[in-house]
Amino acid sequence: MPLLKIKLKYVLVIIFVFIVSTIICDVLRASKYEVIPSKPSKEIKCNQDQIQYDLGNGKTDINWTDLDGTLEFIQNEYDCSDFRLVNLIRILYEAGDLIPAD
Repeated sequence: MPLLKIKLKYVLVIIFVFIVSTIICDVLRASKYEVIPSKPSKEIKCNQDQIQYDLGNGKTDINWTDLDGTLEFIQNEYDCSDFRLVNLIRILYEAGDLIPAD
């Protein structure tokens, strides 16, 4: 019976060492991640909602340069930029033939 208690003690120590070493490795790996800012340093005007609204209501004279802010926001991968991308995909799907090449 004492031999069984010693084995159990070693097994618990090995499990503890494994858990601690895994945590240390994970912390070291996570410390090397690139930090991406969640908000832009200056305000970026994103007008994709207005353009989508205008297209939905039949307006044809759209100022497509208003999408530049949205494109910059998405390119810099700020927080929630993926939600803005959905609107651009919908604009492209619904009015792709109206978007100028430039």
